[in-house]
Amino acid sequence: MKLSNRFVSLLLCLFVAGMVGGCRSNKPKTKGVGDTLRAFIIQDCVSGQKYCQVCAYSGKPTIMAIGDVNDDKFVTDLGAIQKVISSSASQGLTAFALVGSFKGDEFAKLGGDKSSVEKLKKVVNAQKLSFPVVVLPDEMSDAQKQNYASYSSAYDIKQSRTILYAGADNKIQFAEVITDTSSTAQFEKLNQMLSQK
Repeated sequence: MKLSNRFVSLLLCLFVAGMVGGCRSNKPKTKGVGDTLRAFIIQDCVSGQKYCQVCAYSGKPTIMAIGDVNDDKFVTDLGAIQKVISSSASQGLTAFALVGSFKGDEFAKLGGDKSSVEKLKKVVNAQKLSFPVVVLPDEMSDAQKQNYASYSSAYDIKQSRTILYAGADNKIQFAEVITDTSSTAQFEKLNQMLSQK
C-alpha cells in the first residue's frame, strides 16, 4: 500500500504538534490557587527512597509544604500540619514537606548535605510526623529524568513556609506563605476549608 505525500506530511505534522504540545516544560508553573500539583521526583529523608510523592497521593486531598532547611519557623509549621492531618484523618488527607534551601527567591536542593538530612530525620522523630519530609534527589535515573519534570521547571514557589492544599482532583484550593503574625489564623482557615469537605 502506497501512502500519498500529503498523507505522510499530515502524519508528520500531527506527530510534531503532539511532541511540542506534550512537552512538560510548556505547561505553566504551579504557583497557587487554581493550579495543580505537578509530578516530580523526591527523596524521602528517612527511608532514602526516590519516587513521585504527588503520584503516590494521587486521588487524595494533599497538603504540600515547602520550606528552607534553616528556617526554624518551618519546623513549627510542620507540627501544625501534623495537627491538621490528625484532625482530618477520616477524610483521607495526606501531606508531605519538601525541604531545600532558598537562595533569594529560588528554591535549591540540598546537594548532598548529609548533616541537613540528619537534621530533618531528627525533626520527623521529634515532631512525631506521620507524613514524609522529603528533599530533591542529587541524582535520578534516566527513566525518572525522562518521565518527570524537574521541580524547578514545574513549580514557582519563592518563599519558605509556603503551604499548598489540593483536593482529590489535584487542584490547589489553598496557597499561602505562613507568617509569624498570621500563622494561627492561616491554619484555622485551612482547617475550616477541610471541615467543609
